[in-house]
Amino acid sequence: SISIFGRHFSLLHICLFIFLLAFLVRFPLVLLTHRADKIDHTEMTNVAKSLASTGSFSDAYGEGSGPTAHVSPLYPLFLAAIYKMFGTGAAGSMVQVILANLMTALLYGLLPLVARAWGMGTMSGALAGVAGALIPIHFWTETSGTWESVATALLLMVLTATLGAAWRRNDFSTRTAVLSGVLCGMGVLVTTTLLLLTNFHLALLPIRRT
Repeated sequence: SISIFGRHFSLLHICLFIFLLAFLVRFPLVLLTHRADKIDHTEMTNVAKSLASTGSFSDAYGEGSGPTAHVSPLYPLFLAAIYKMFGTGAAGSMVQVILANLMTALLYGLLPLVARAWGMGTMSGALAGVAGALIPIHFWTETSGTWESVATALLLMVLTATLGAAWRRNDFSTRTAVLSGVLCGMGVLVTTTLLLLTNFHLALLPIRRT
């Protein structure tokens, strides 16, 4: 817990406060700027639409462009599930945007947990989380859900917290190895740019803290 003006707040309360703050800063701006009115046409959303309508991982560059390996598979599958259930019109766009905003809010809300996991102190993570929550510097990326950027950052945050907690506790159990492996696998399936970082995480895990 941390003390602010003589009052003590638990880690859960701090994370929840930052989560709500980040969401409440961004989502009204989404509505005001009409960002949720329609789905952006990008390679990611094109593949997701193809998956939802035909079950084919294709048409990244437009209808009829054919099978593709342009994007990693996991995030288009996530978007395809949204489009399948809610369509590719205003309803599907709104659900996509809401989930993107929730993921962004969770990303900043987890910063105090990550800071504590690595021994940097809850306060440093809380300050970073509040700053990120209040300043939507990458507004479109954080709120549109069009690309996998936020999902990538969120998975990396969870993996970093998991590794930090295990490393500080000298916990090298099968459970930790399996959890780390699953998170690394999911990360690579979201974007191959995480391959180097996930390999670094897995290589660090067996190094015992002295």
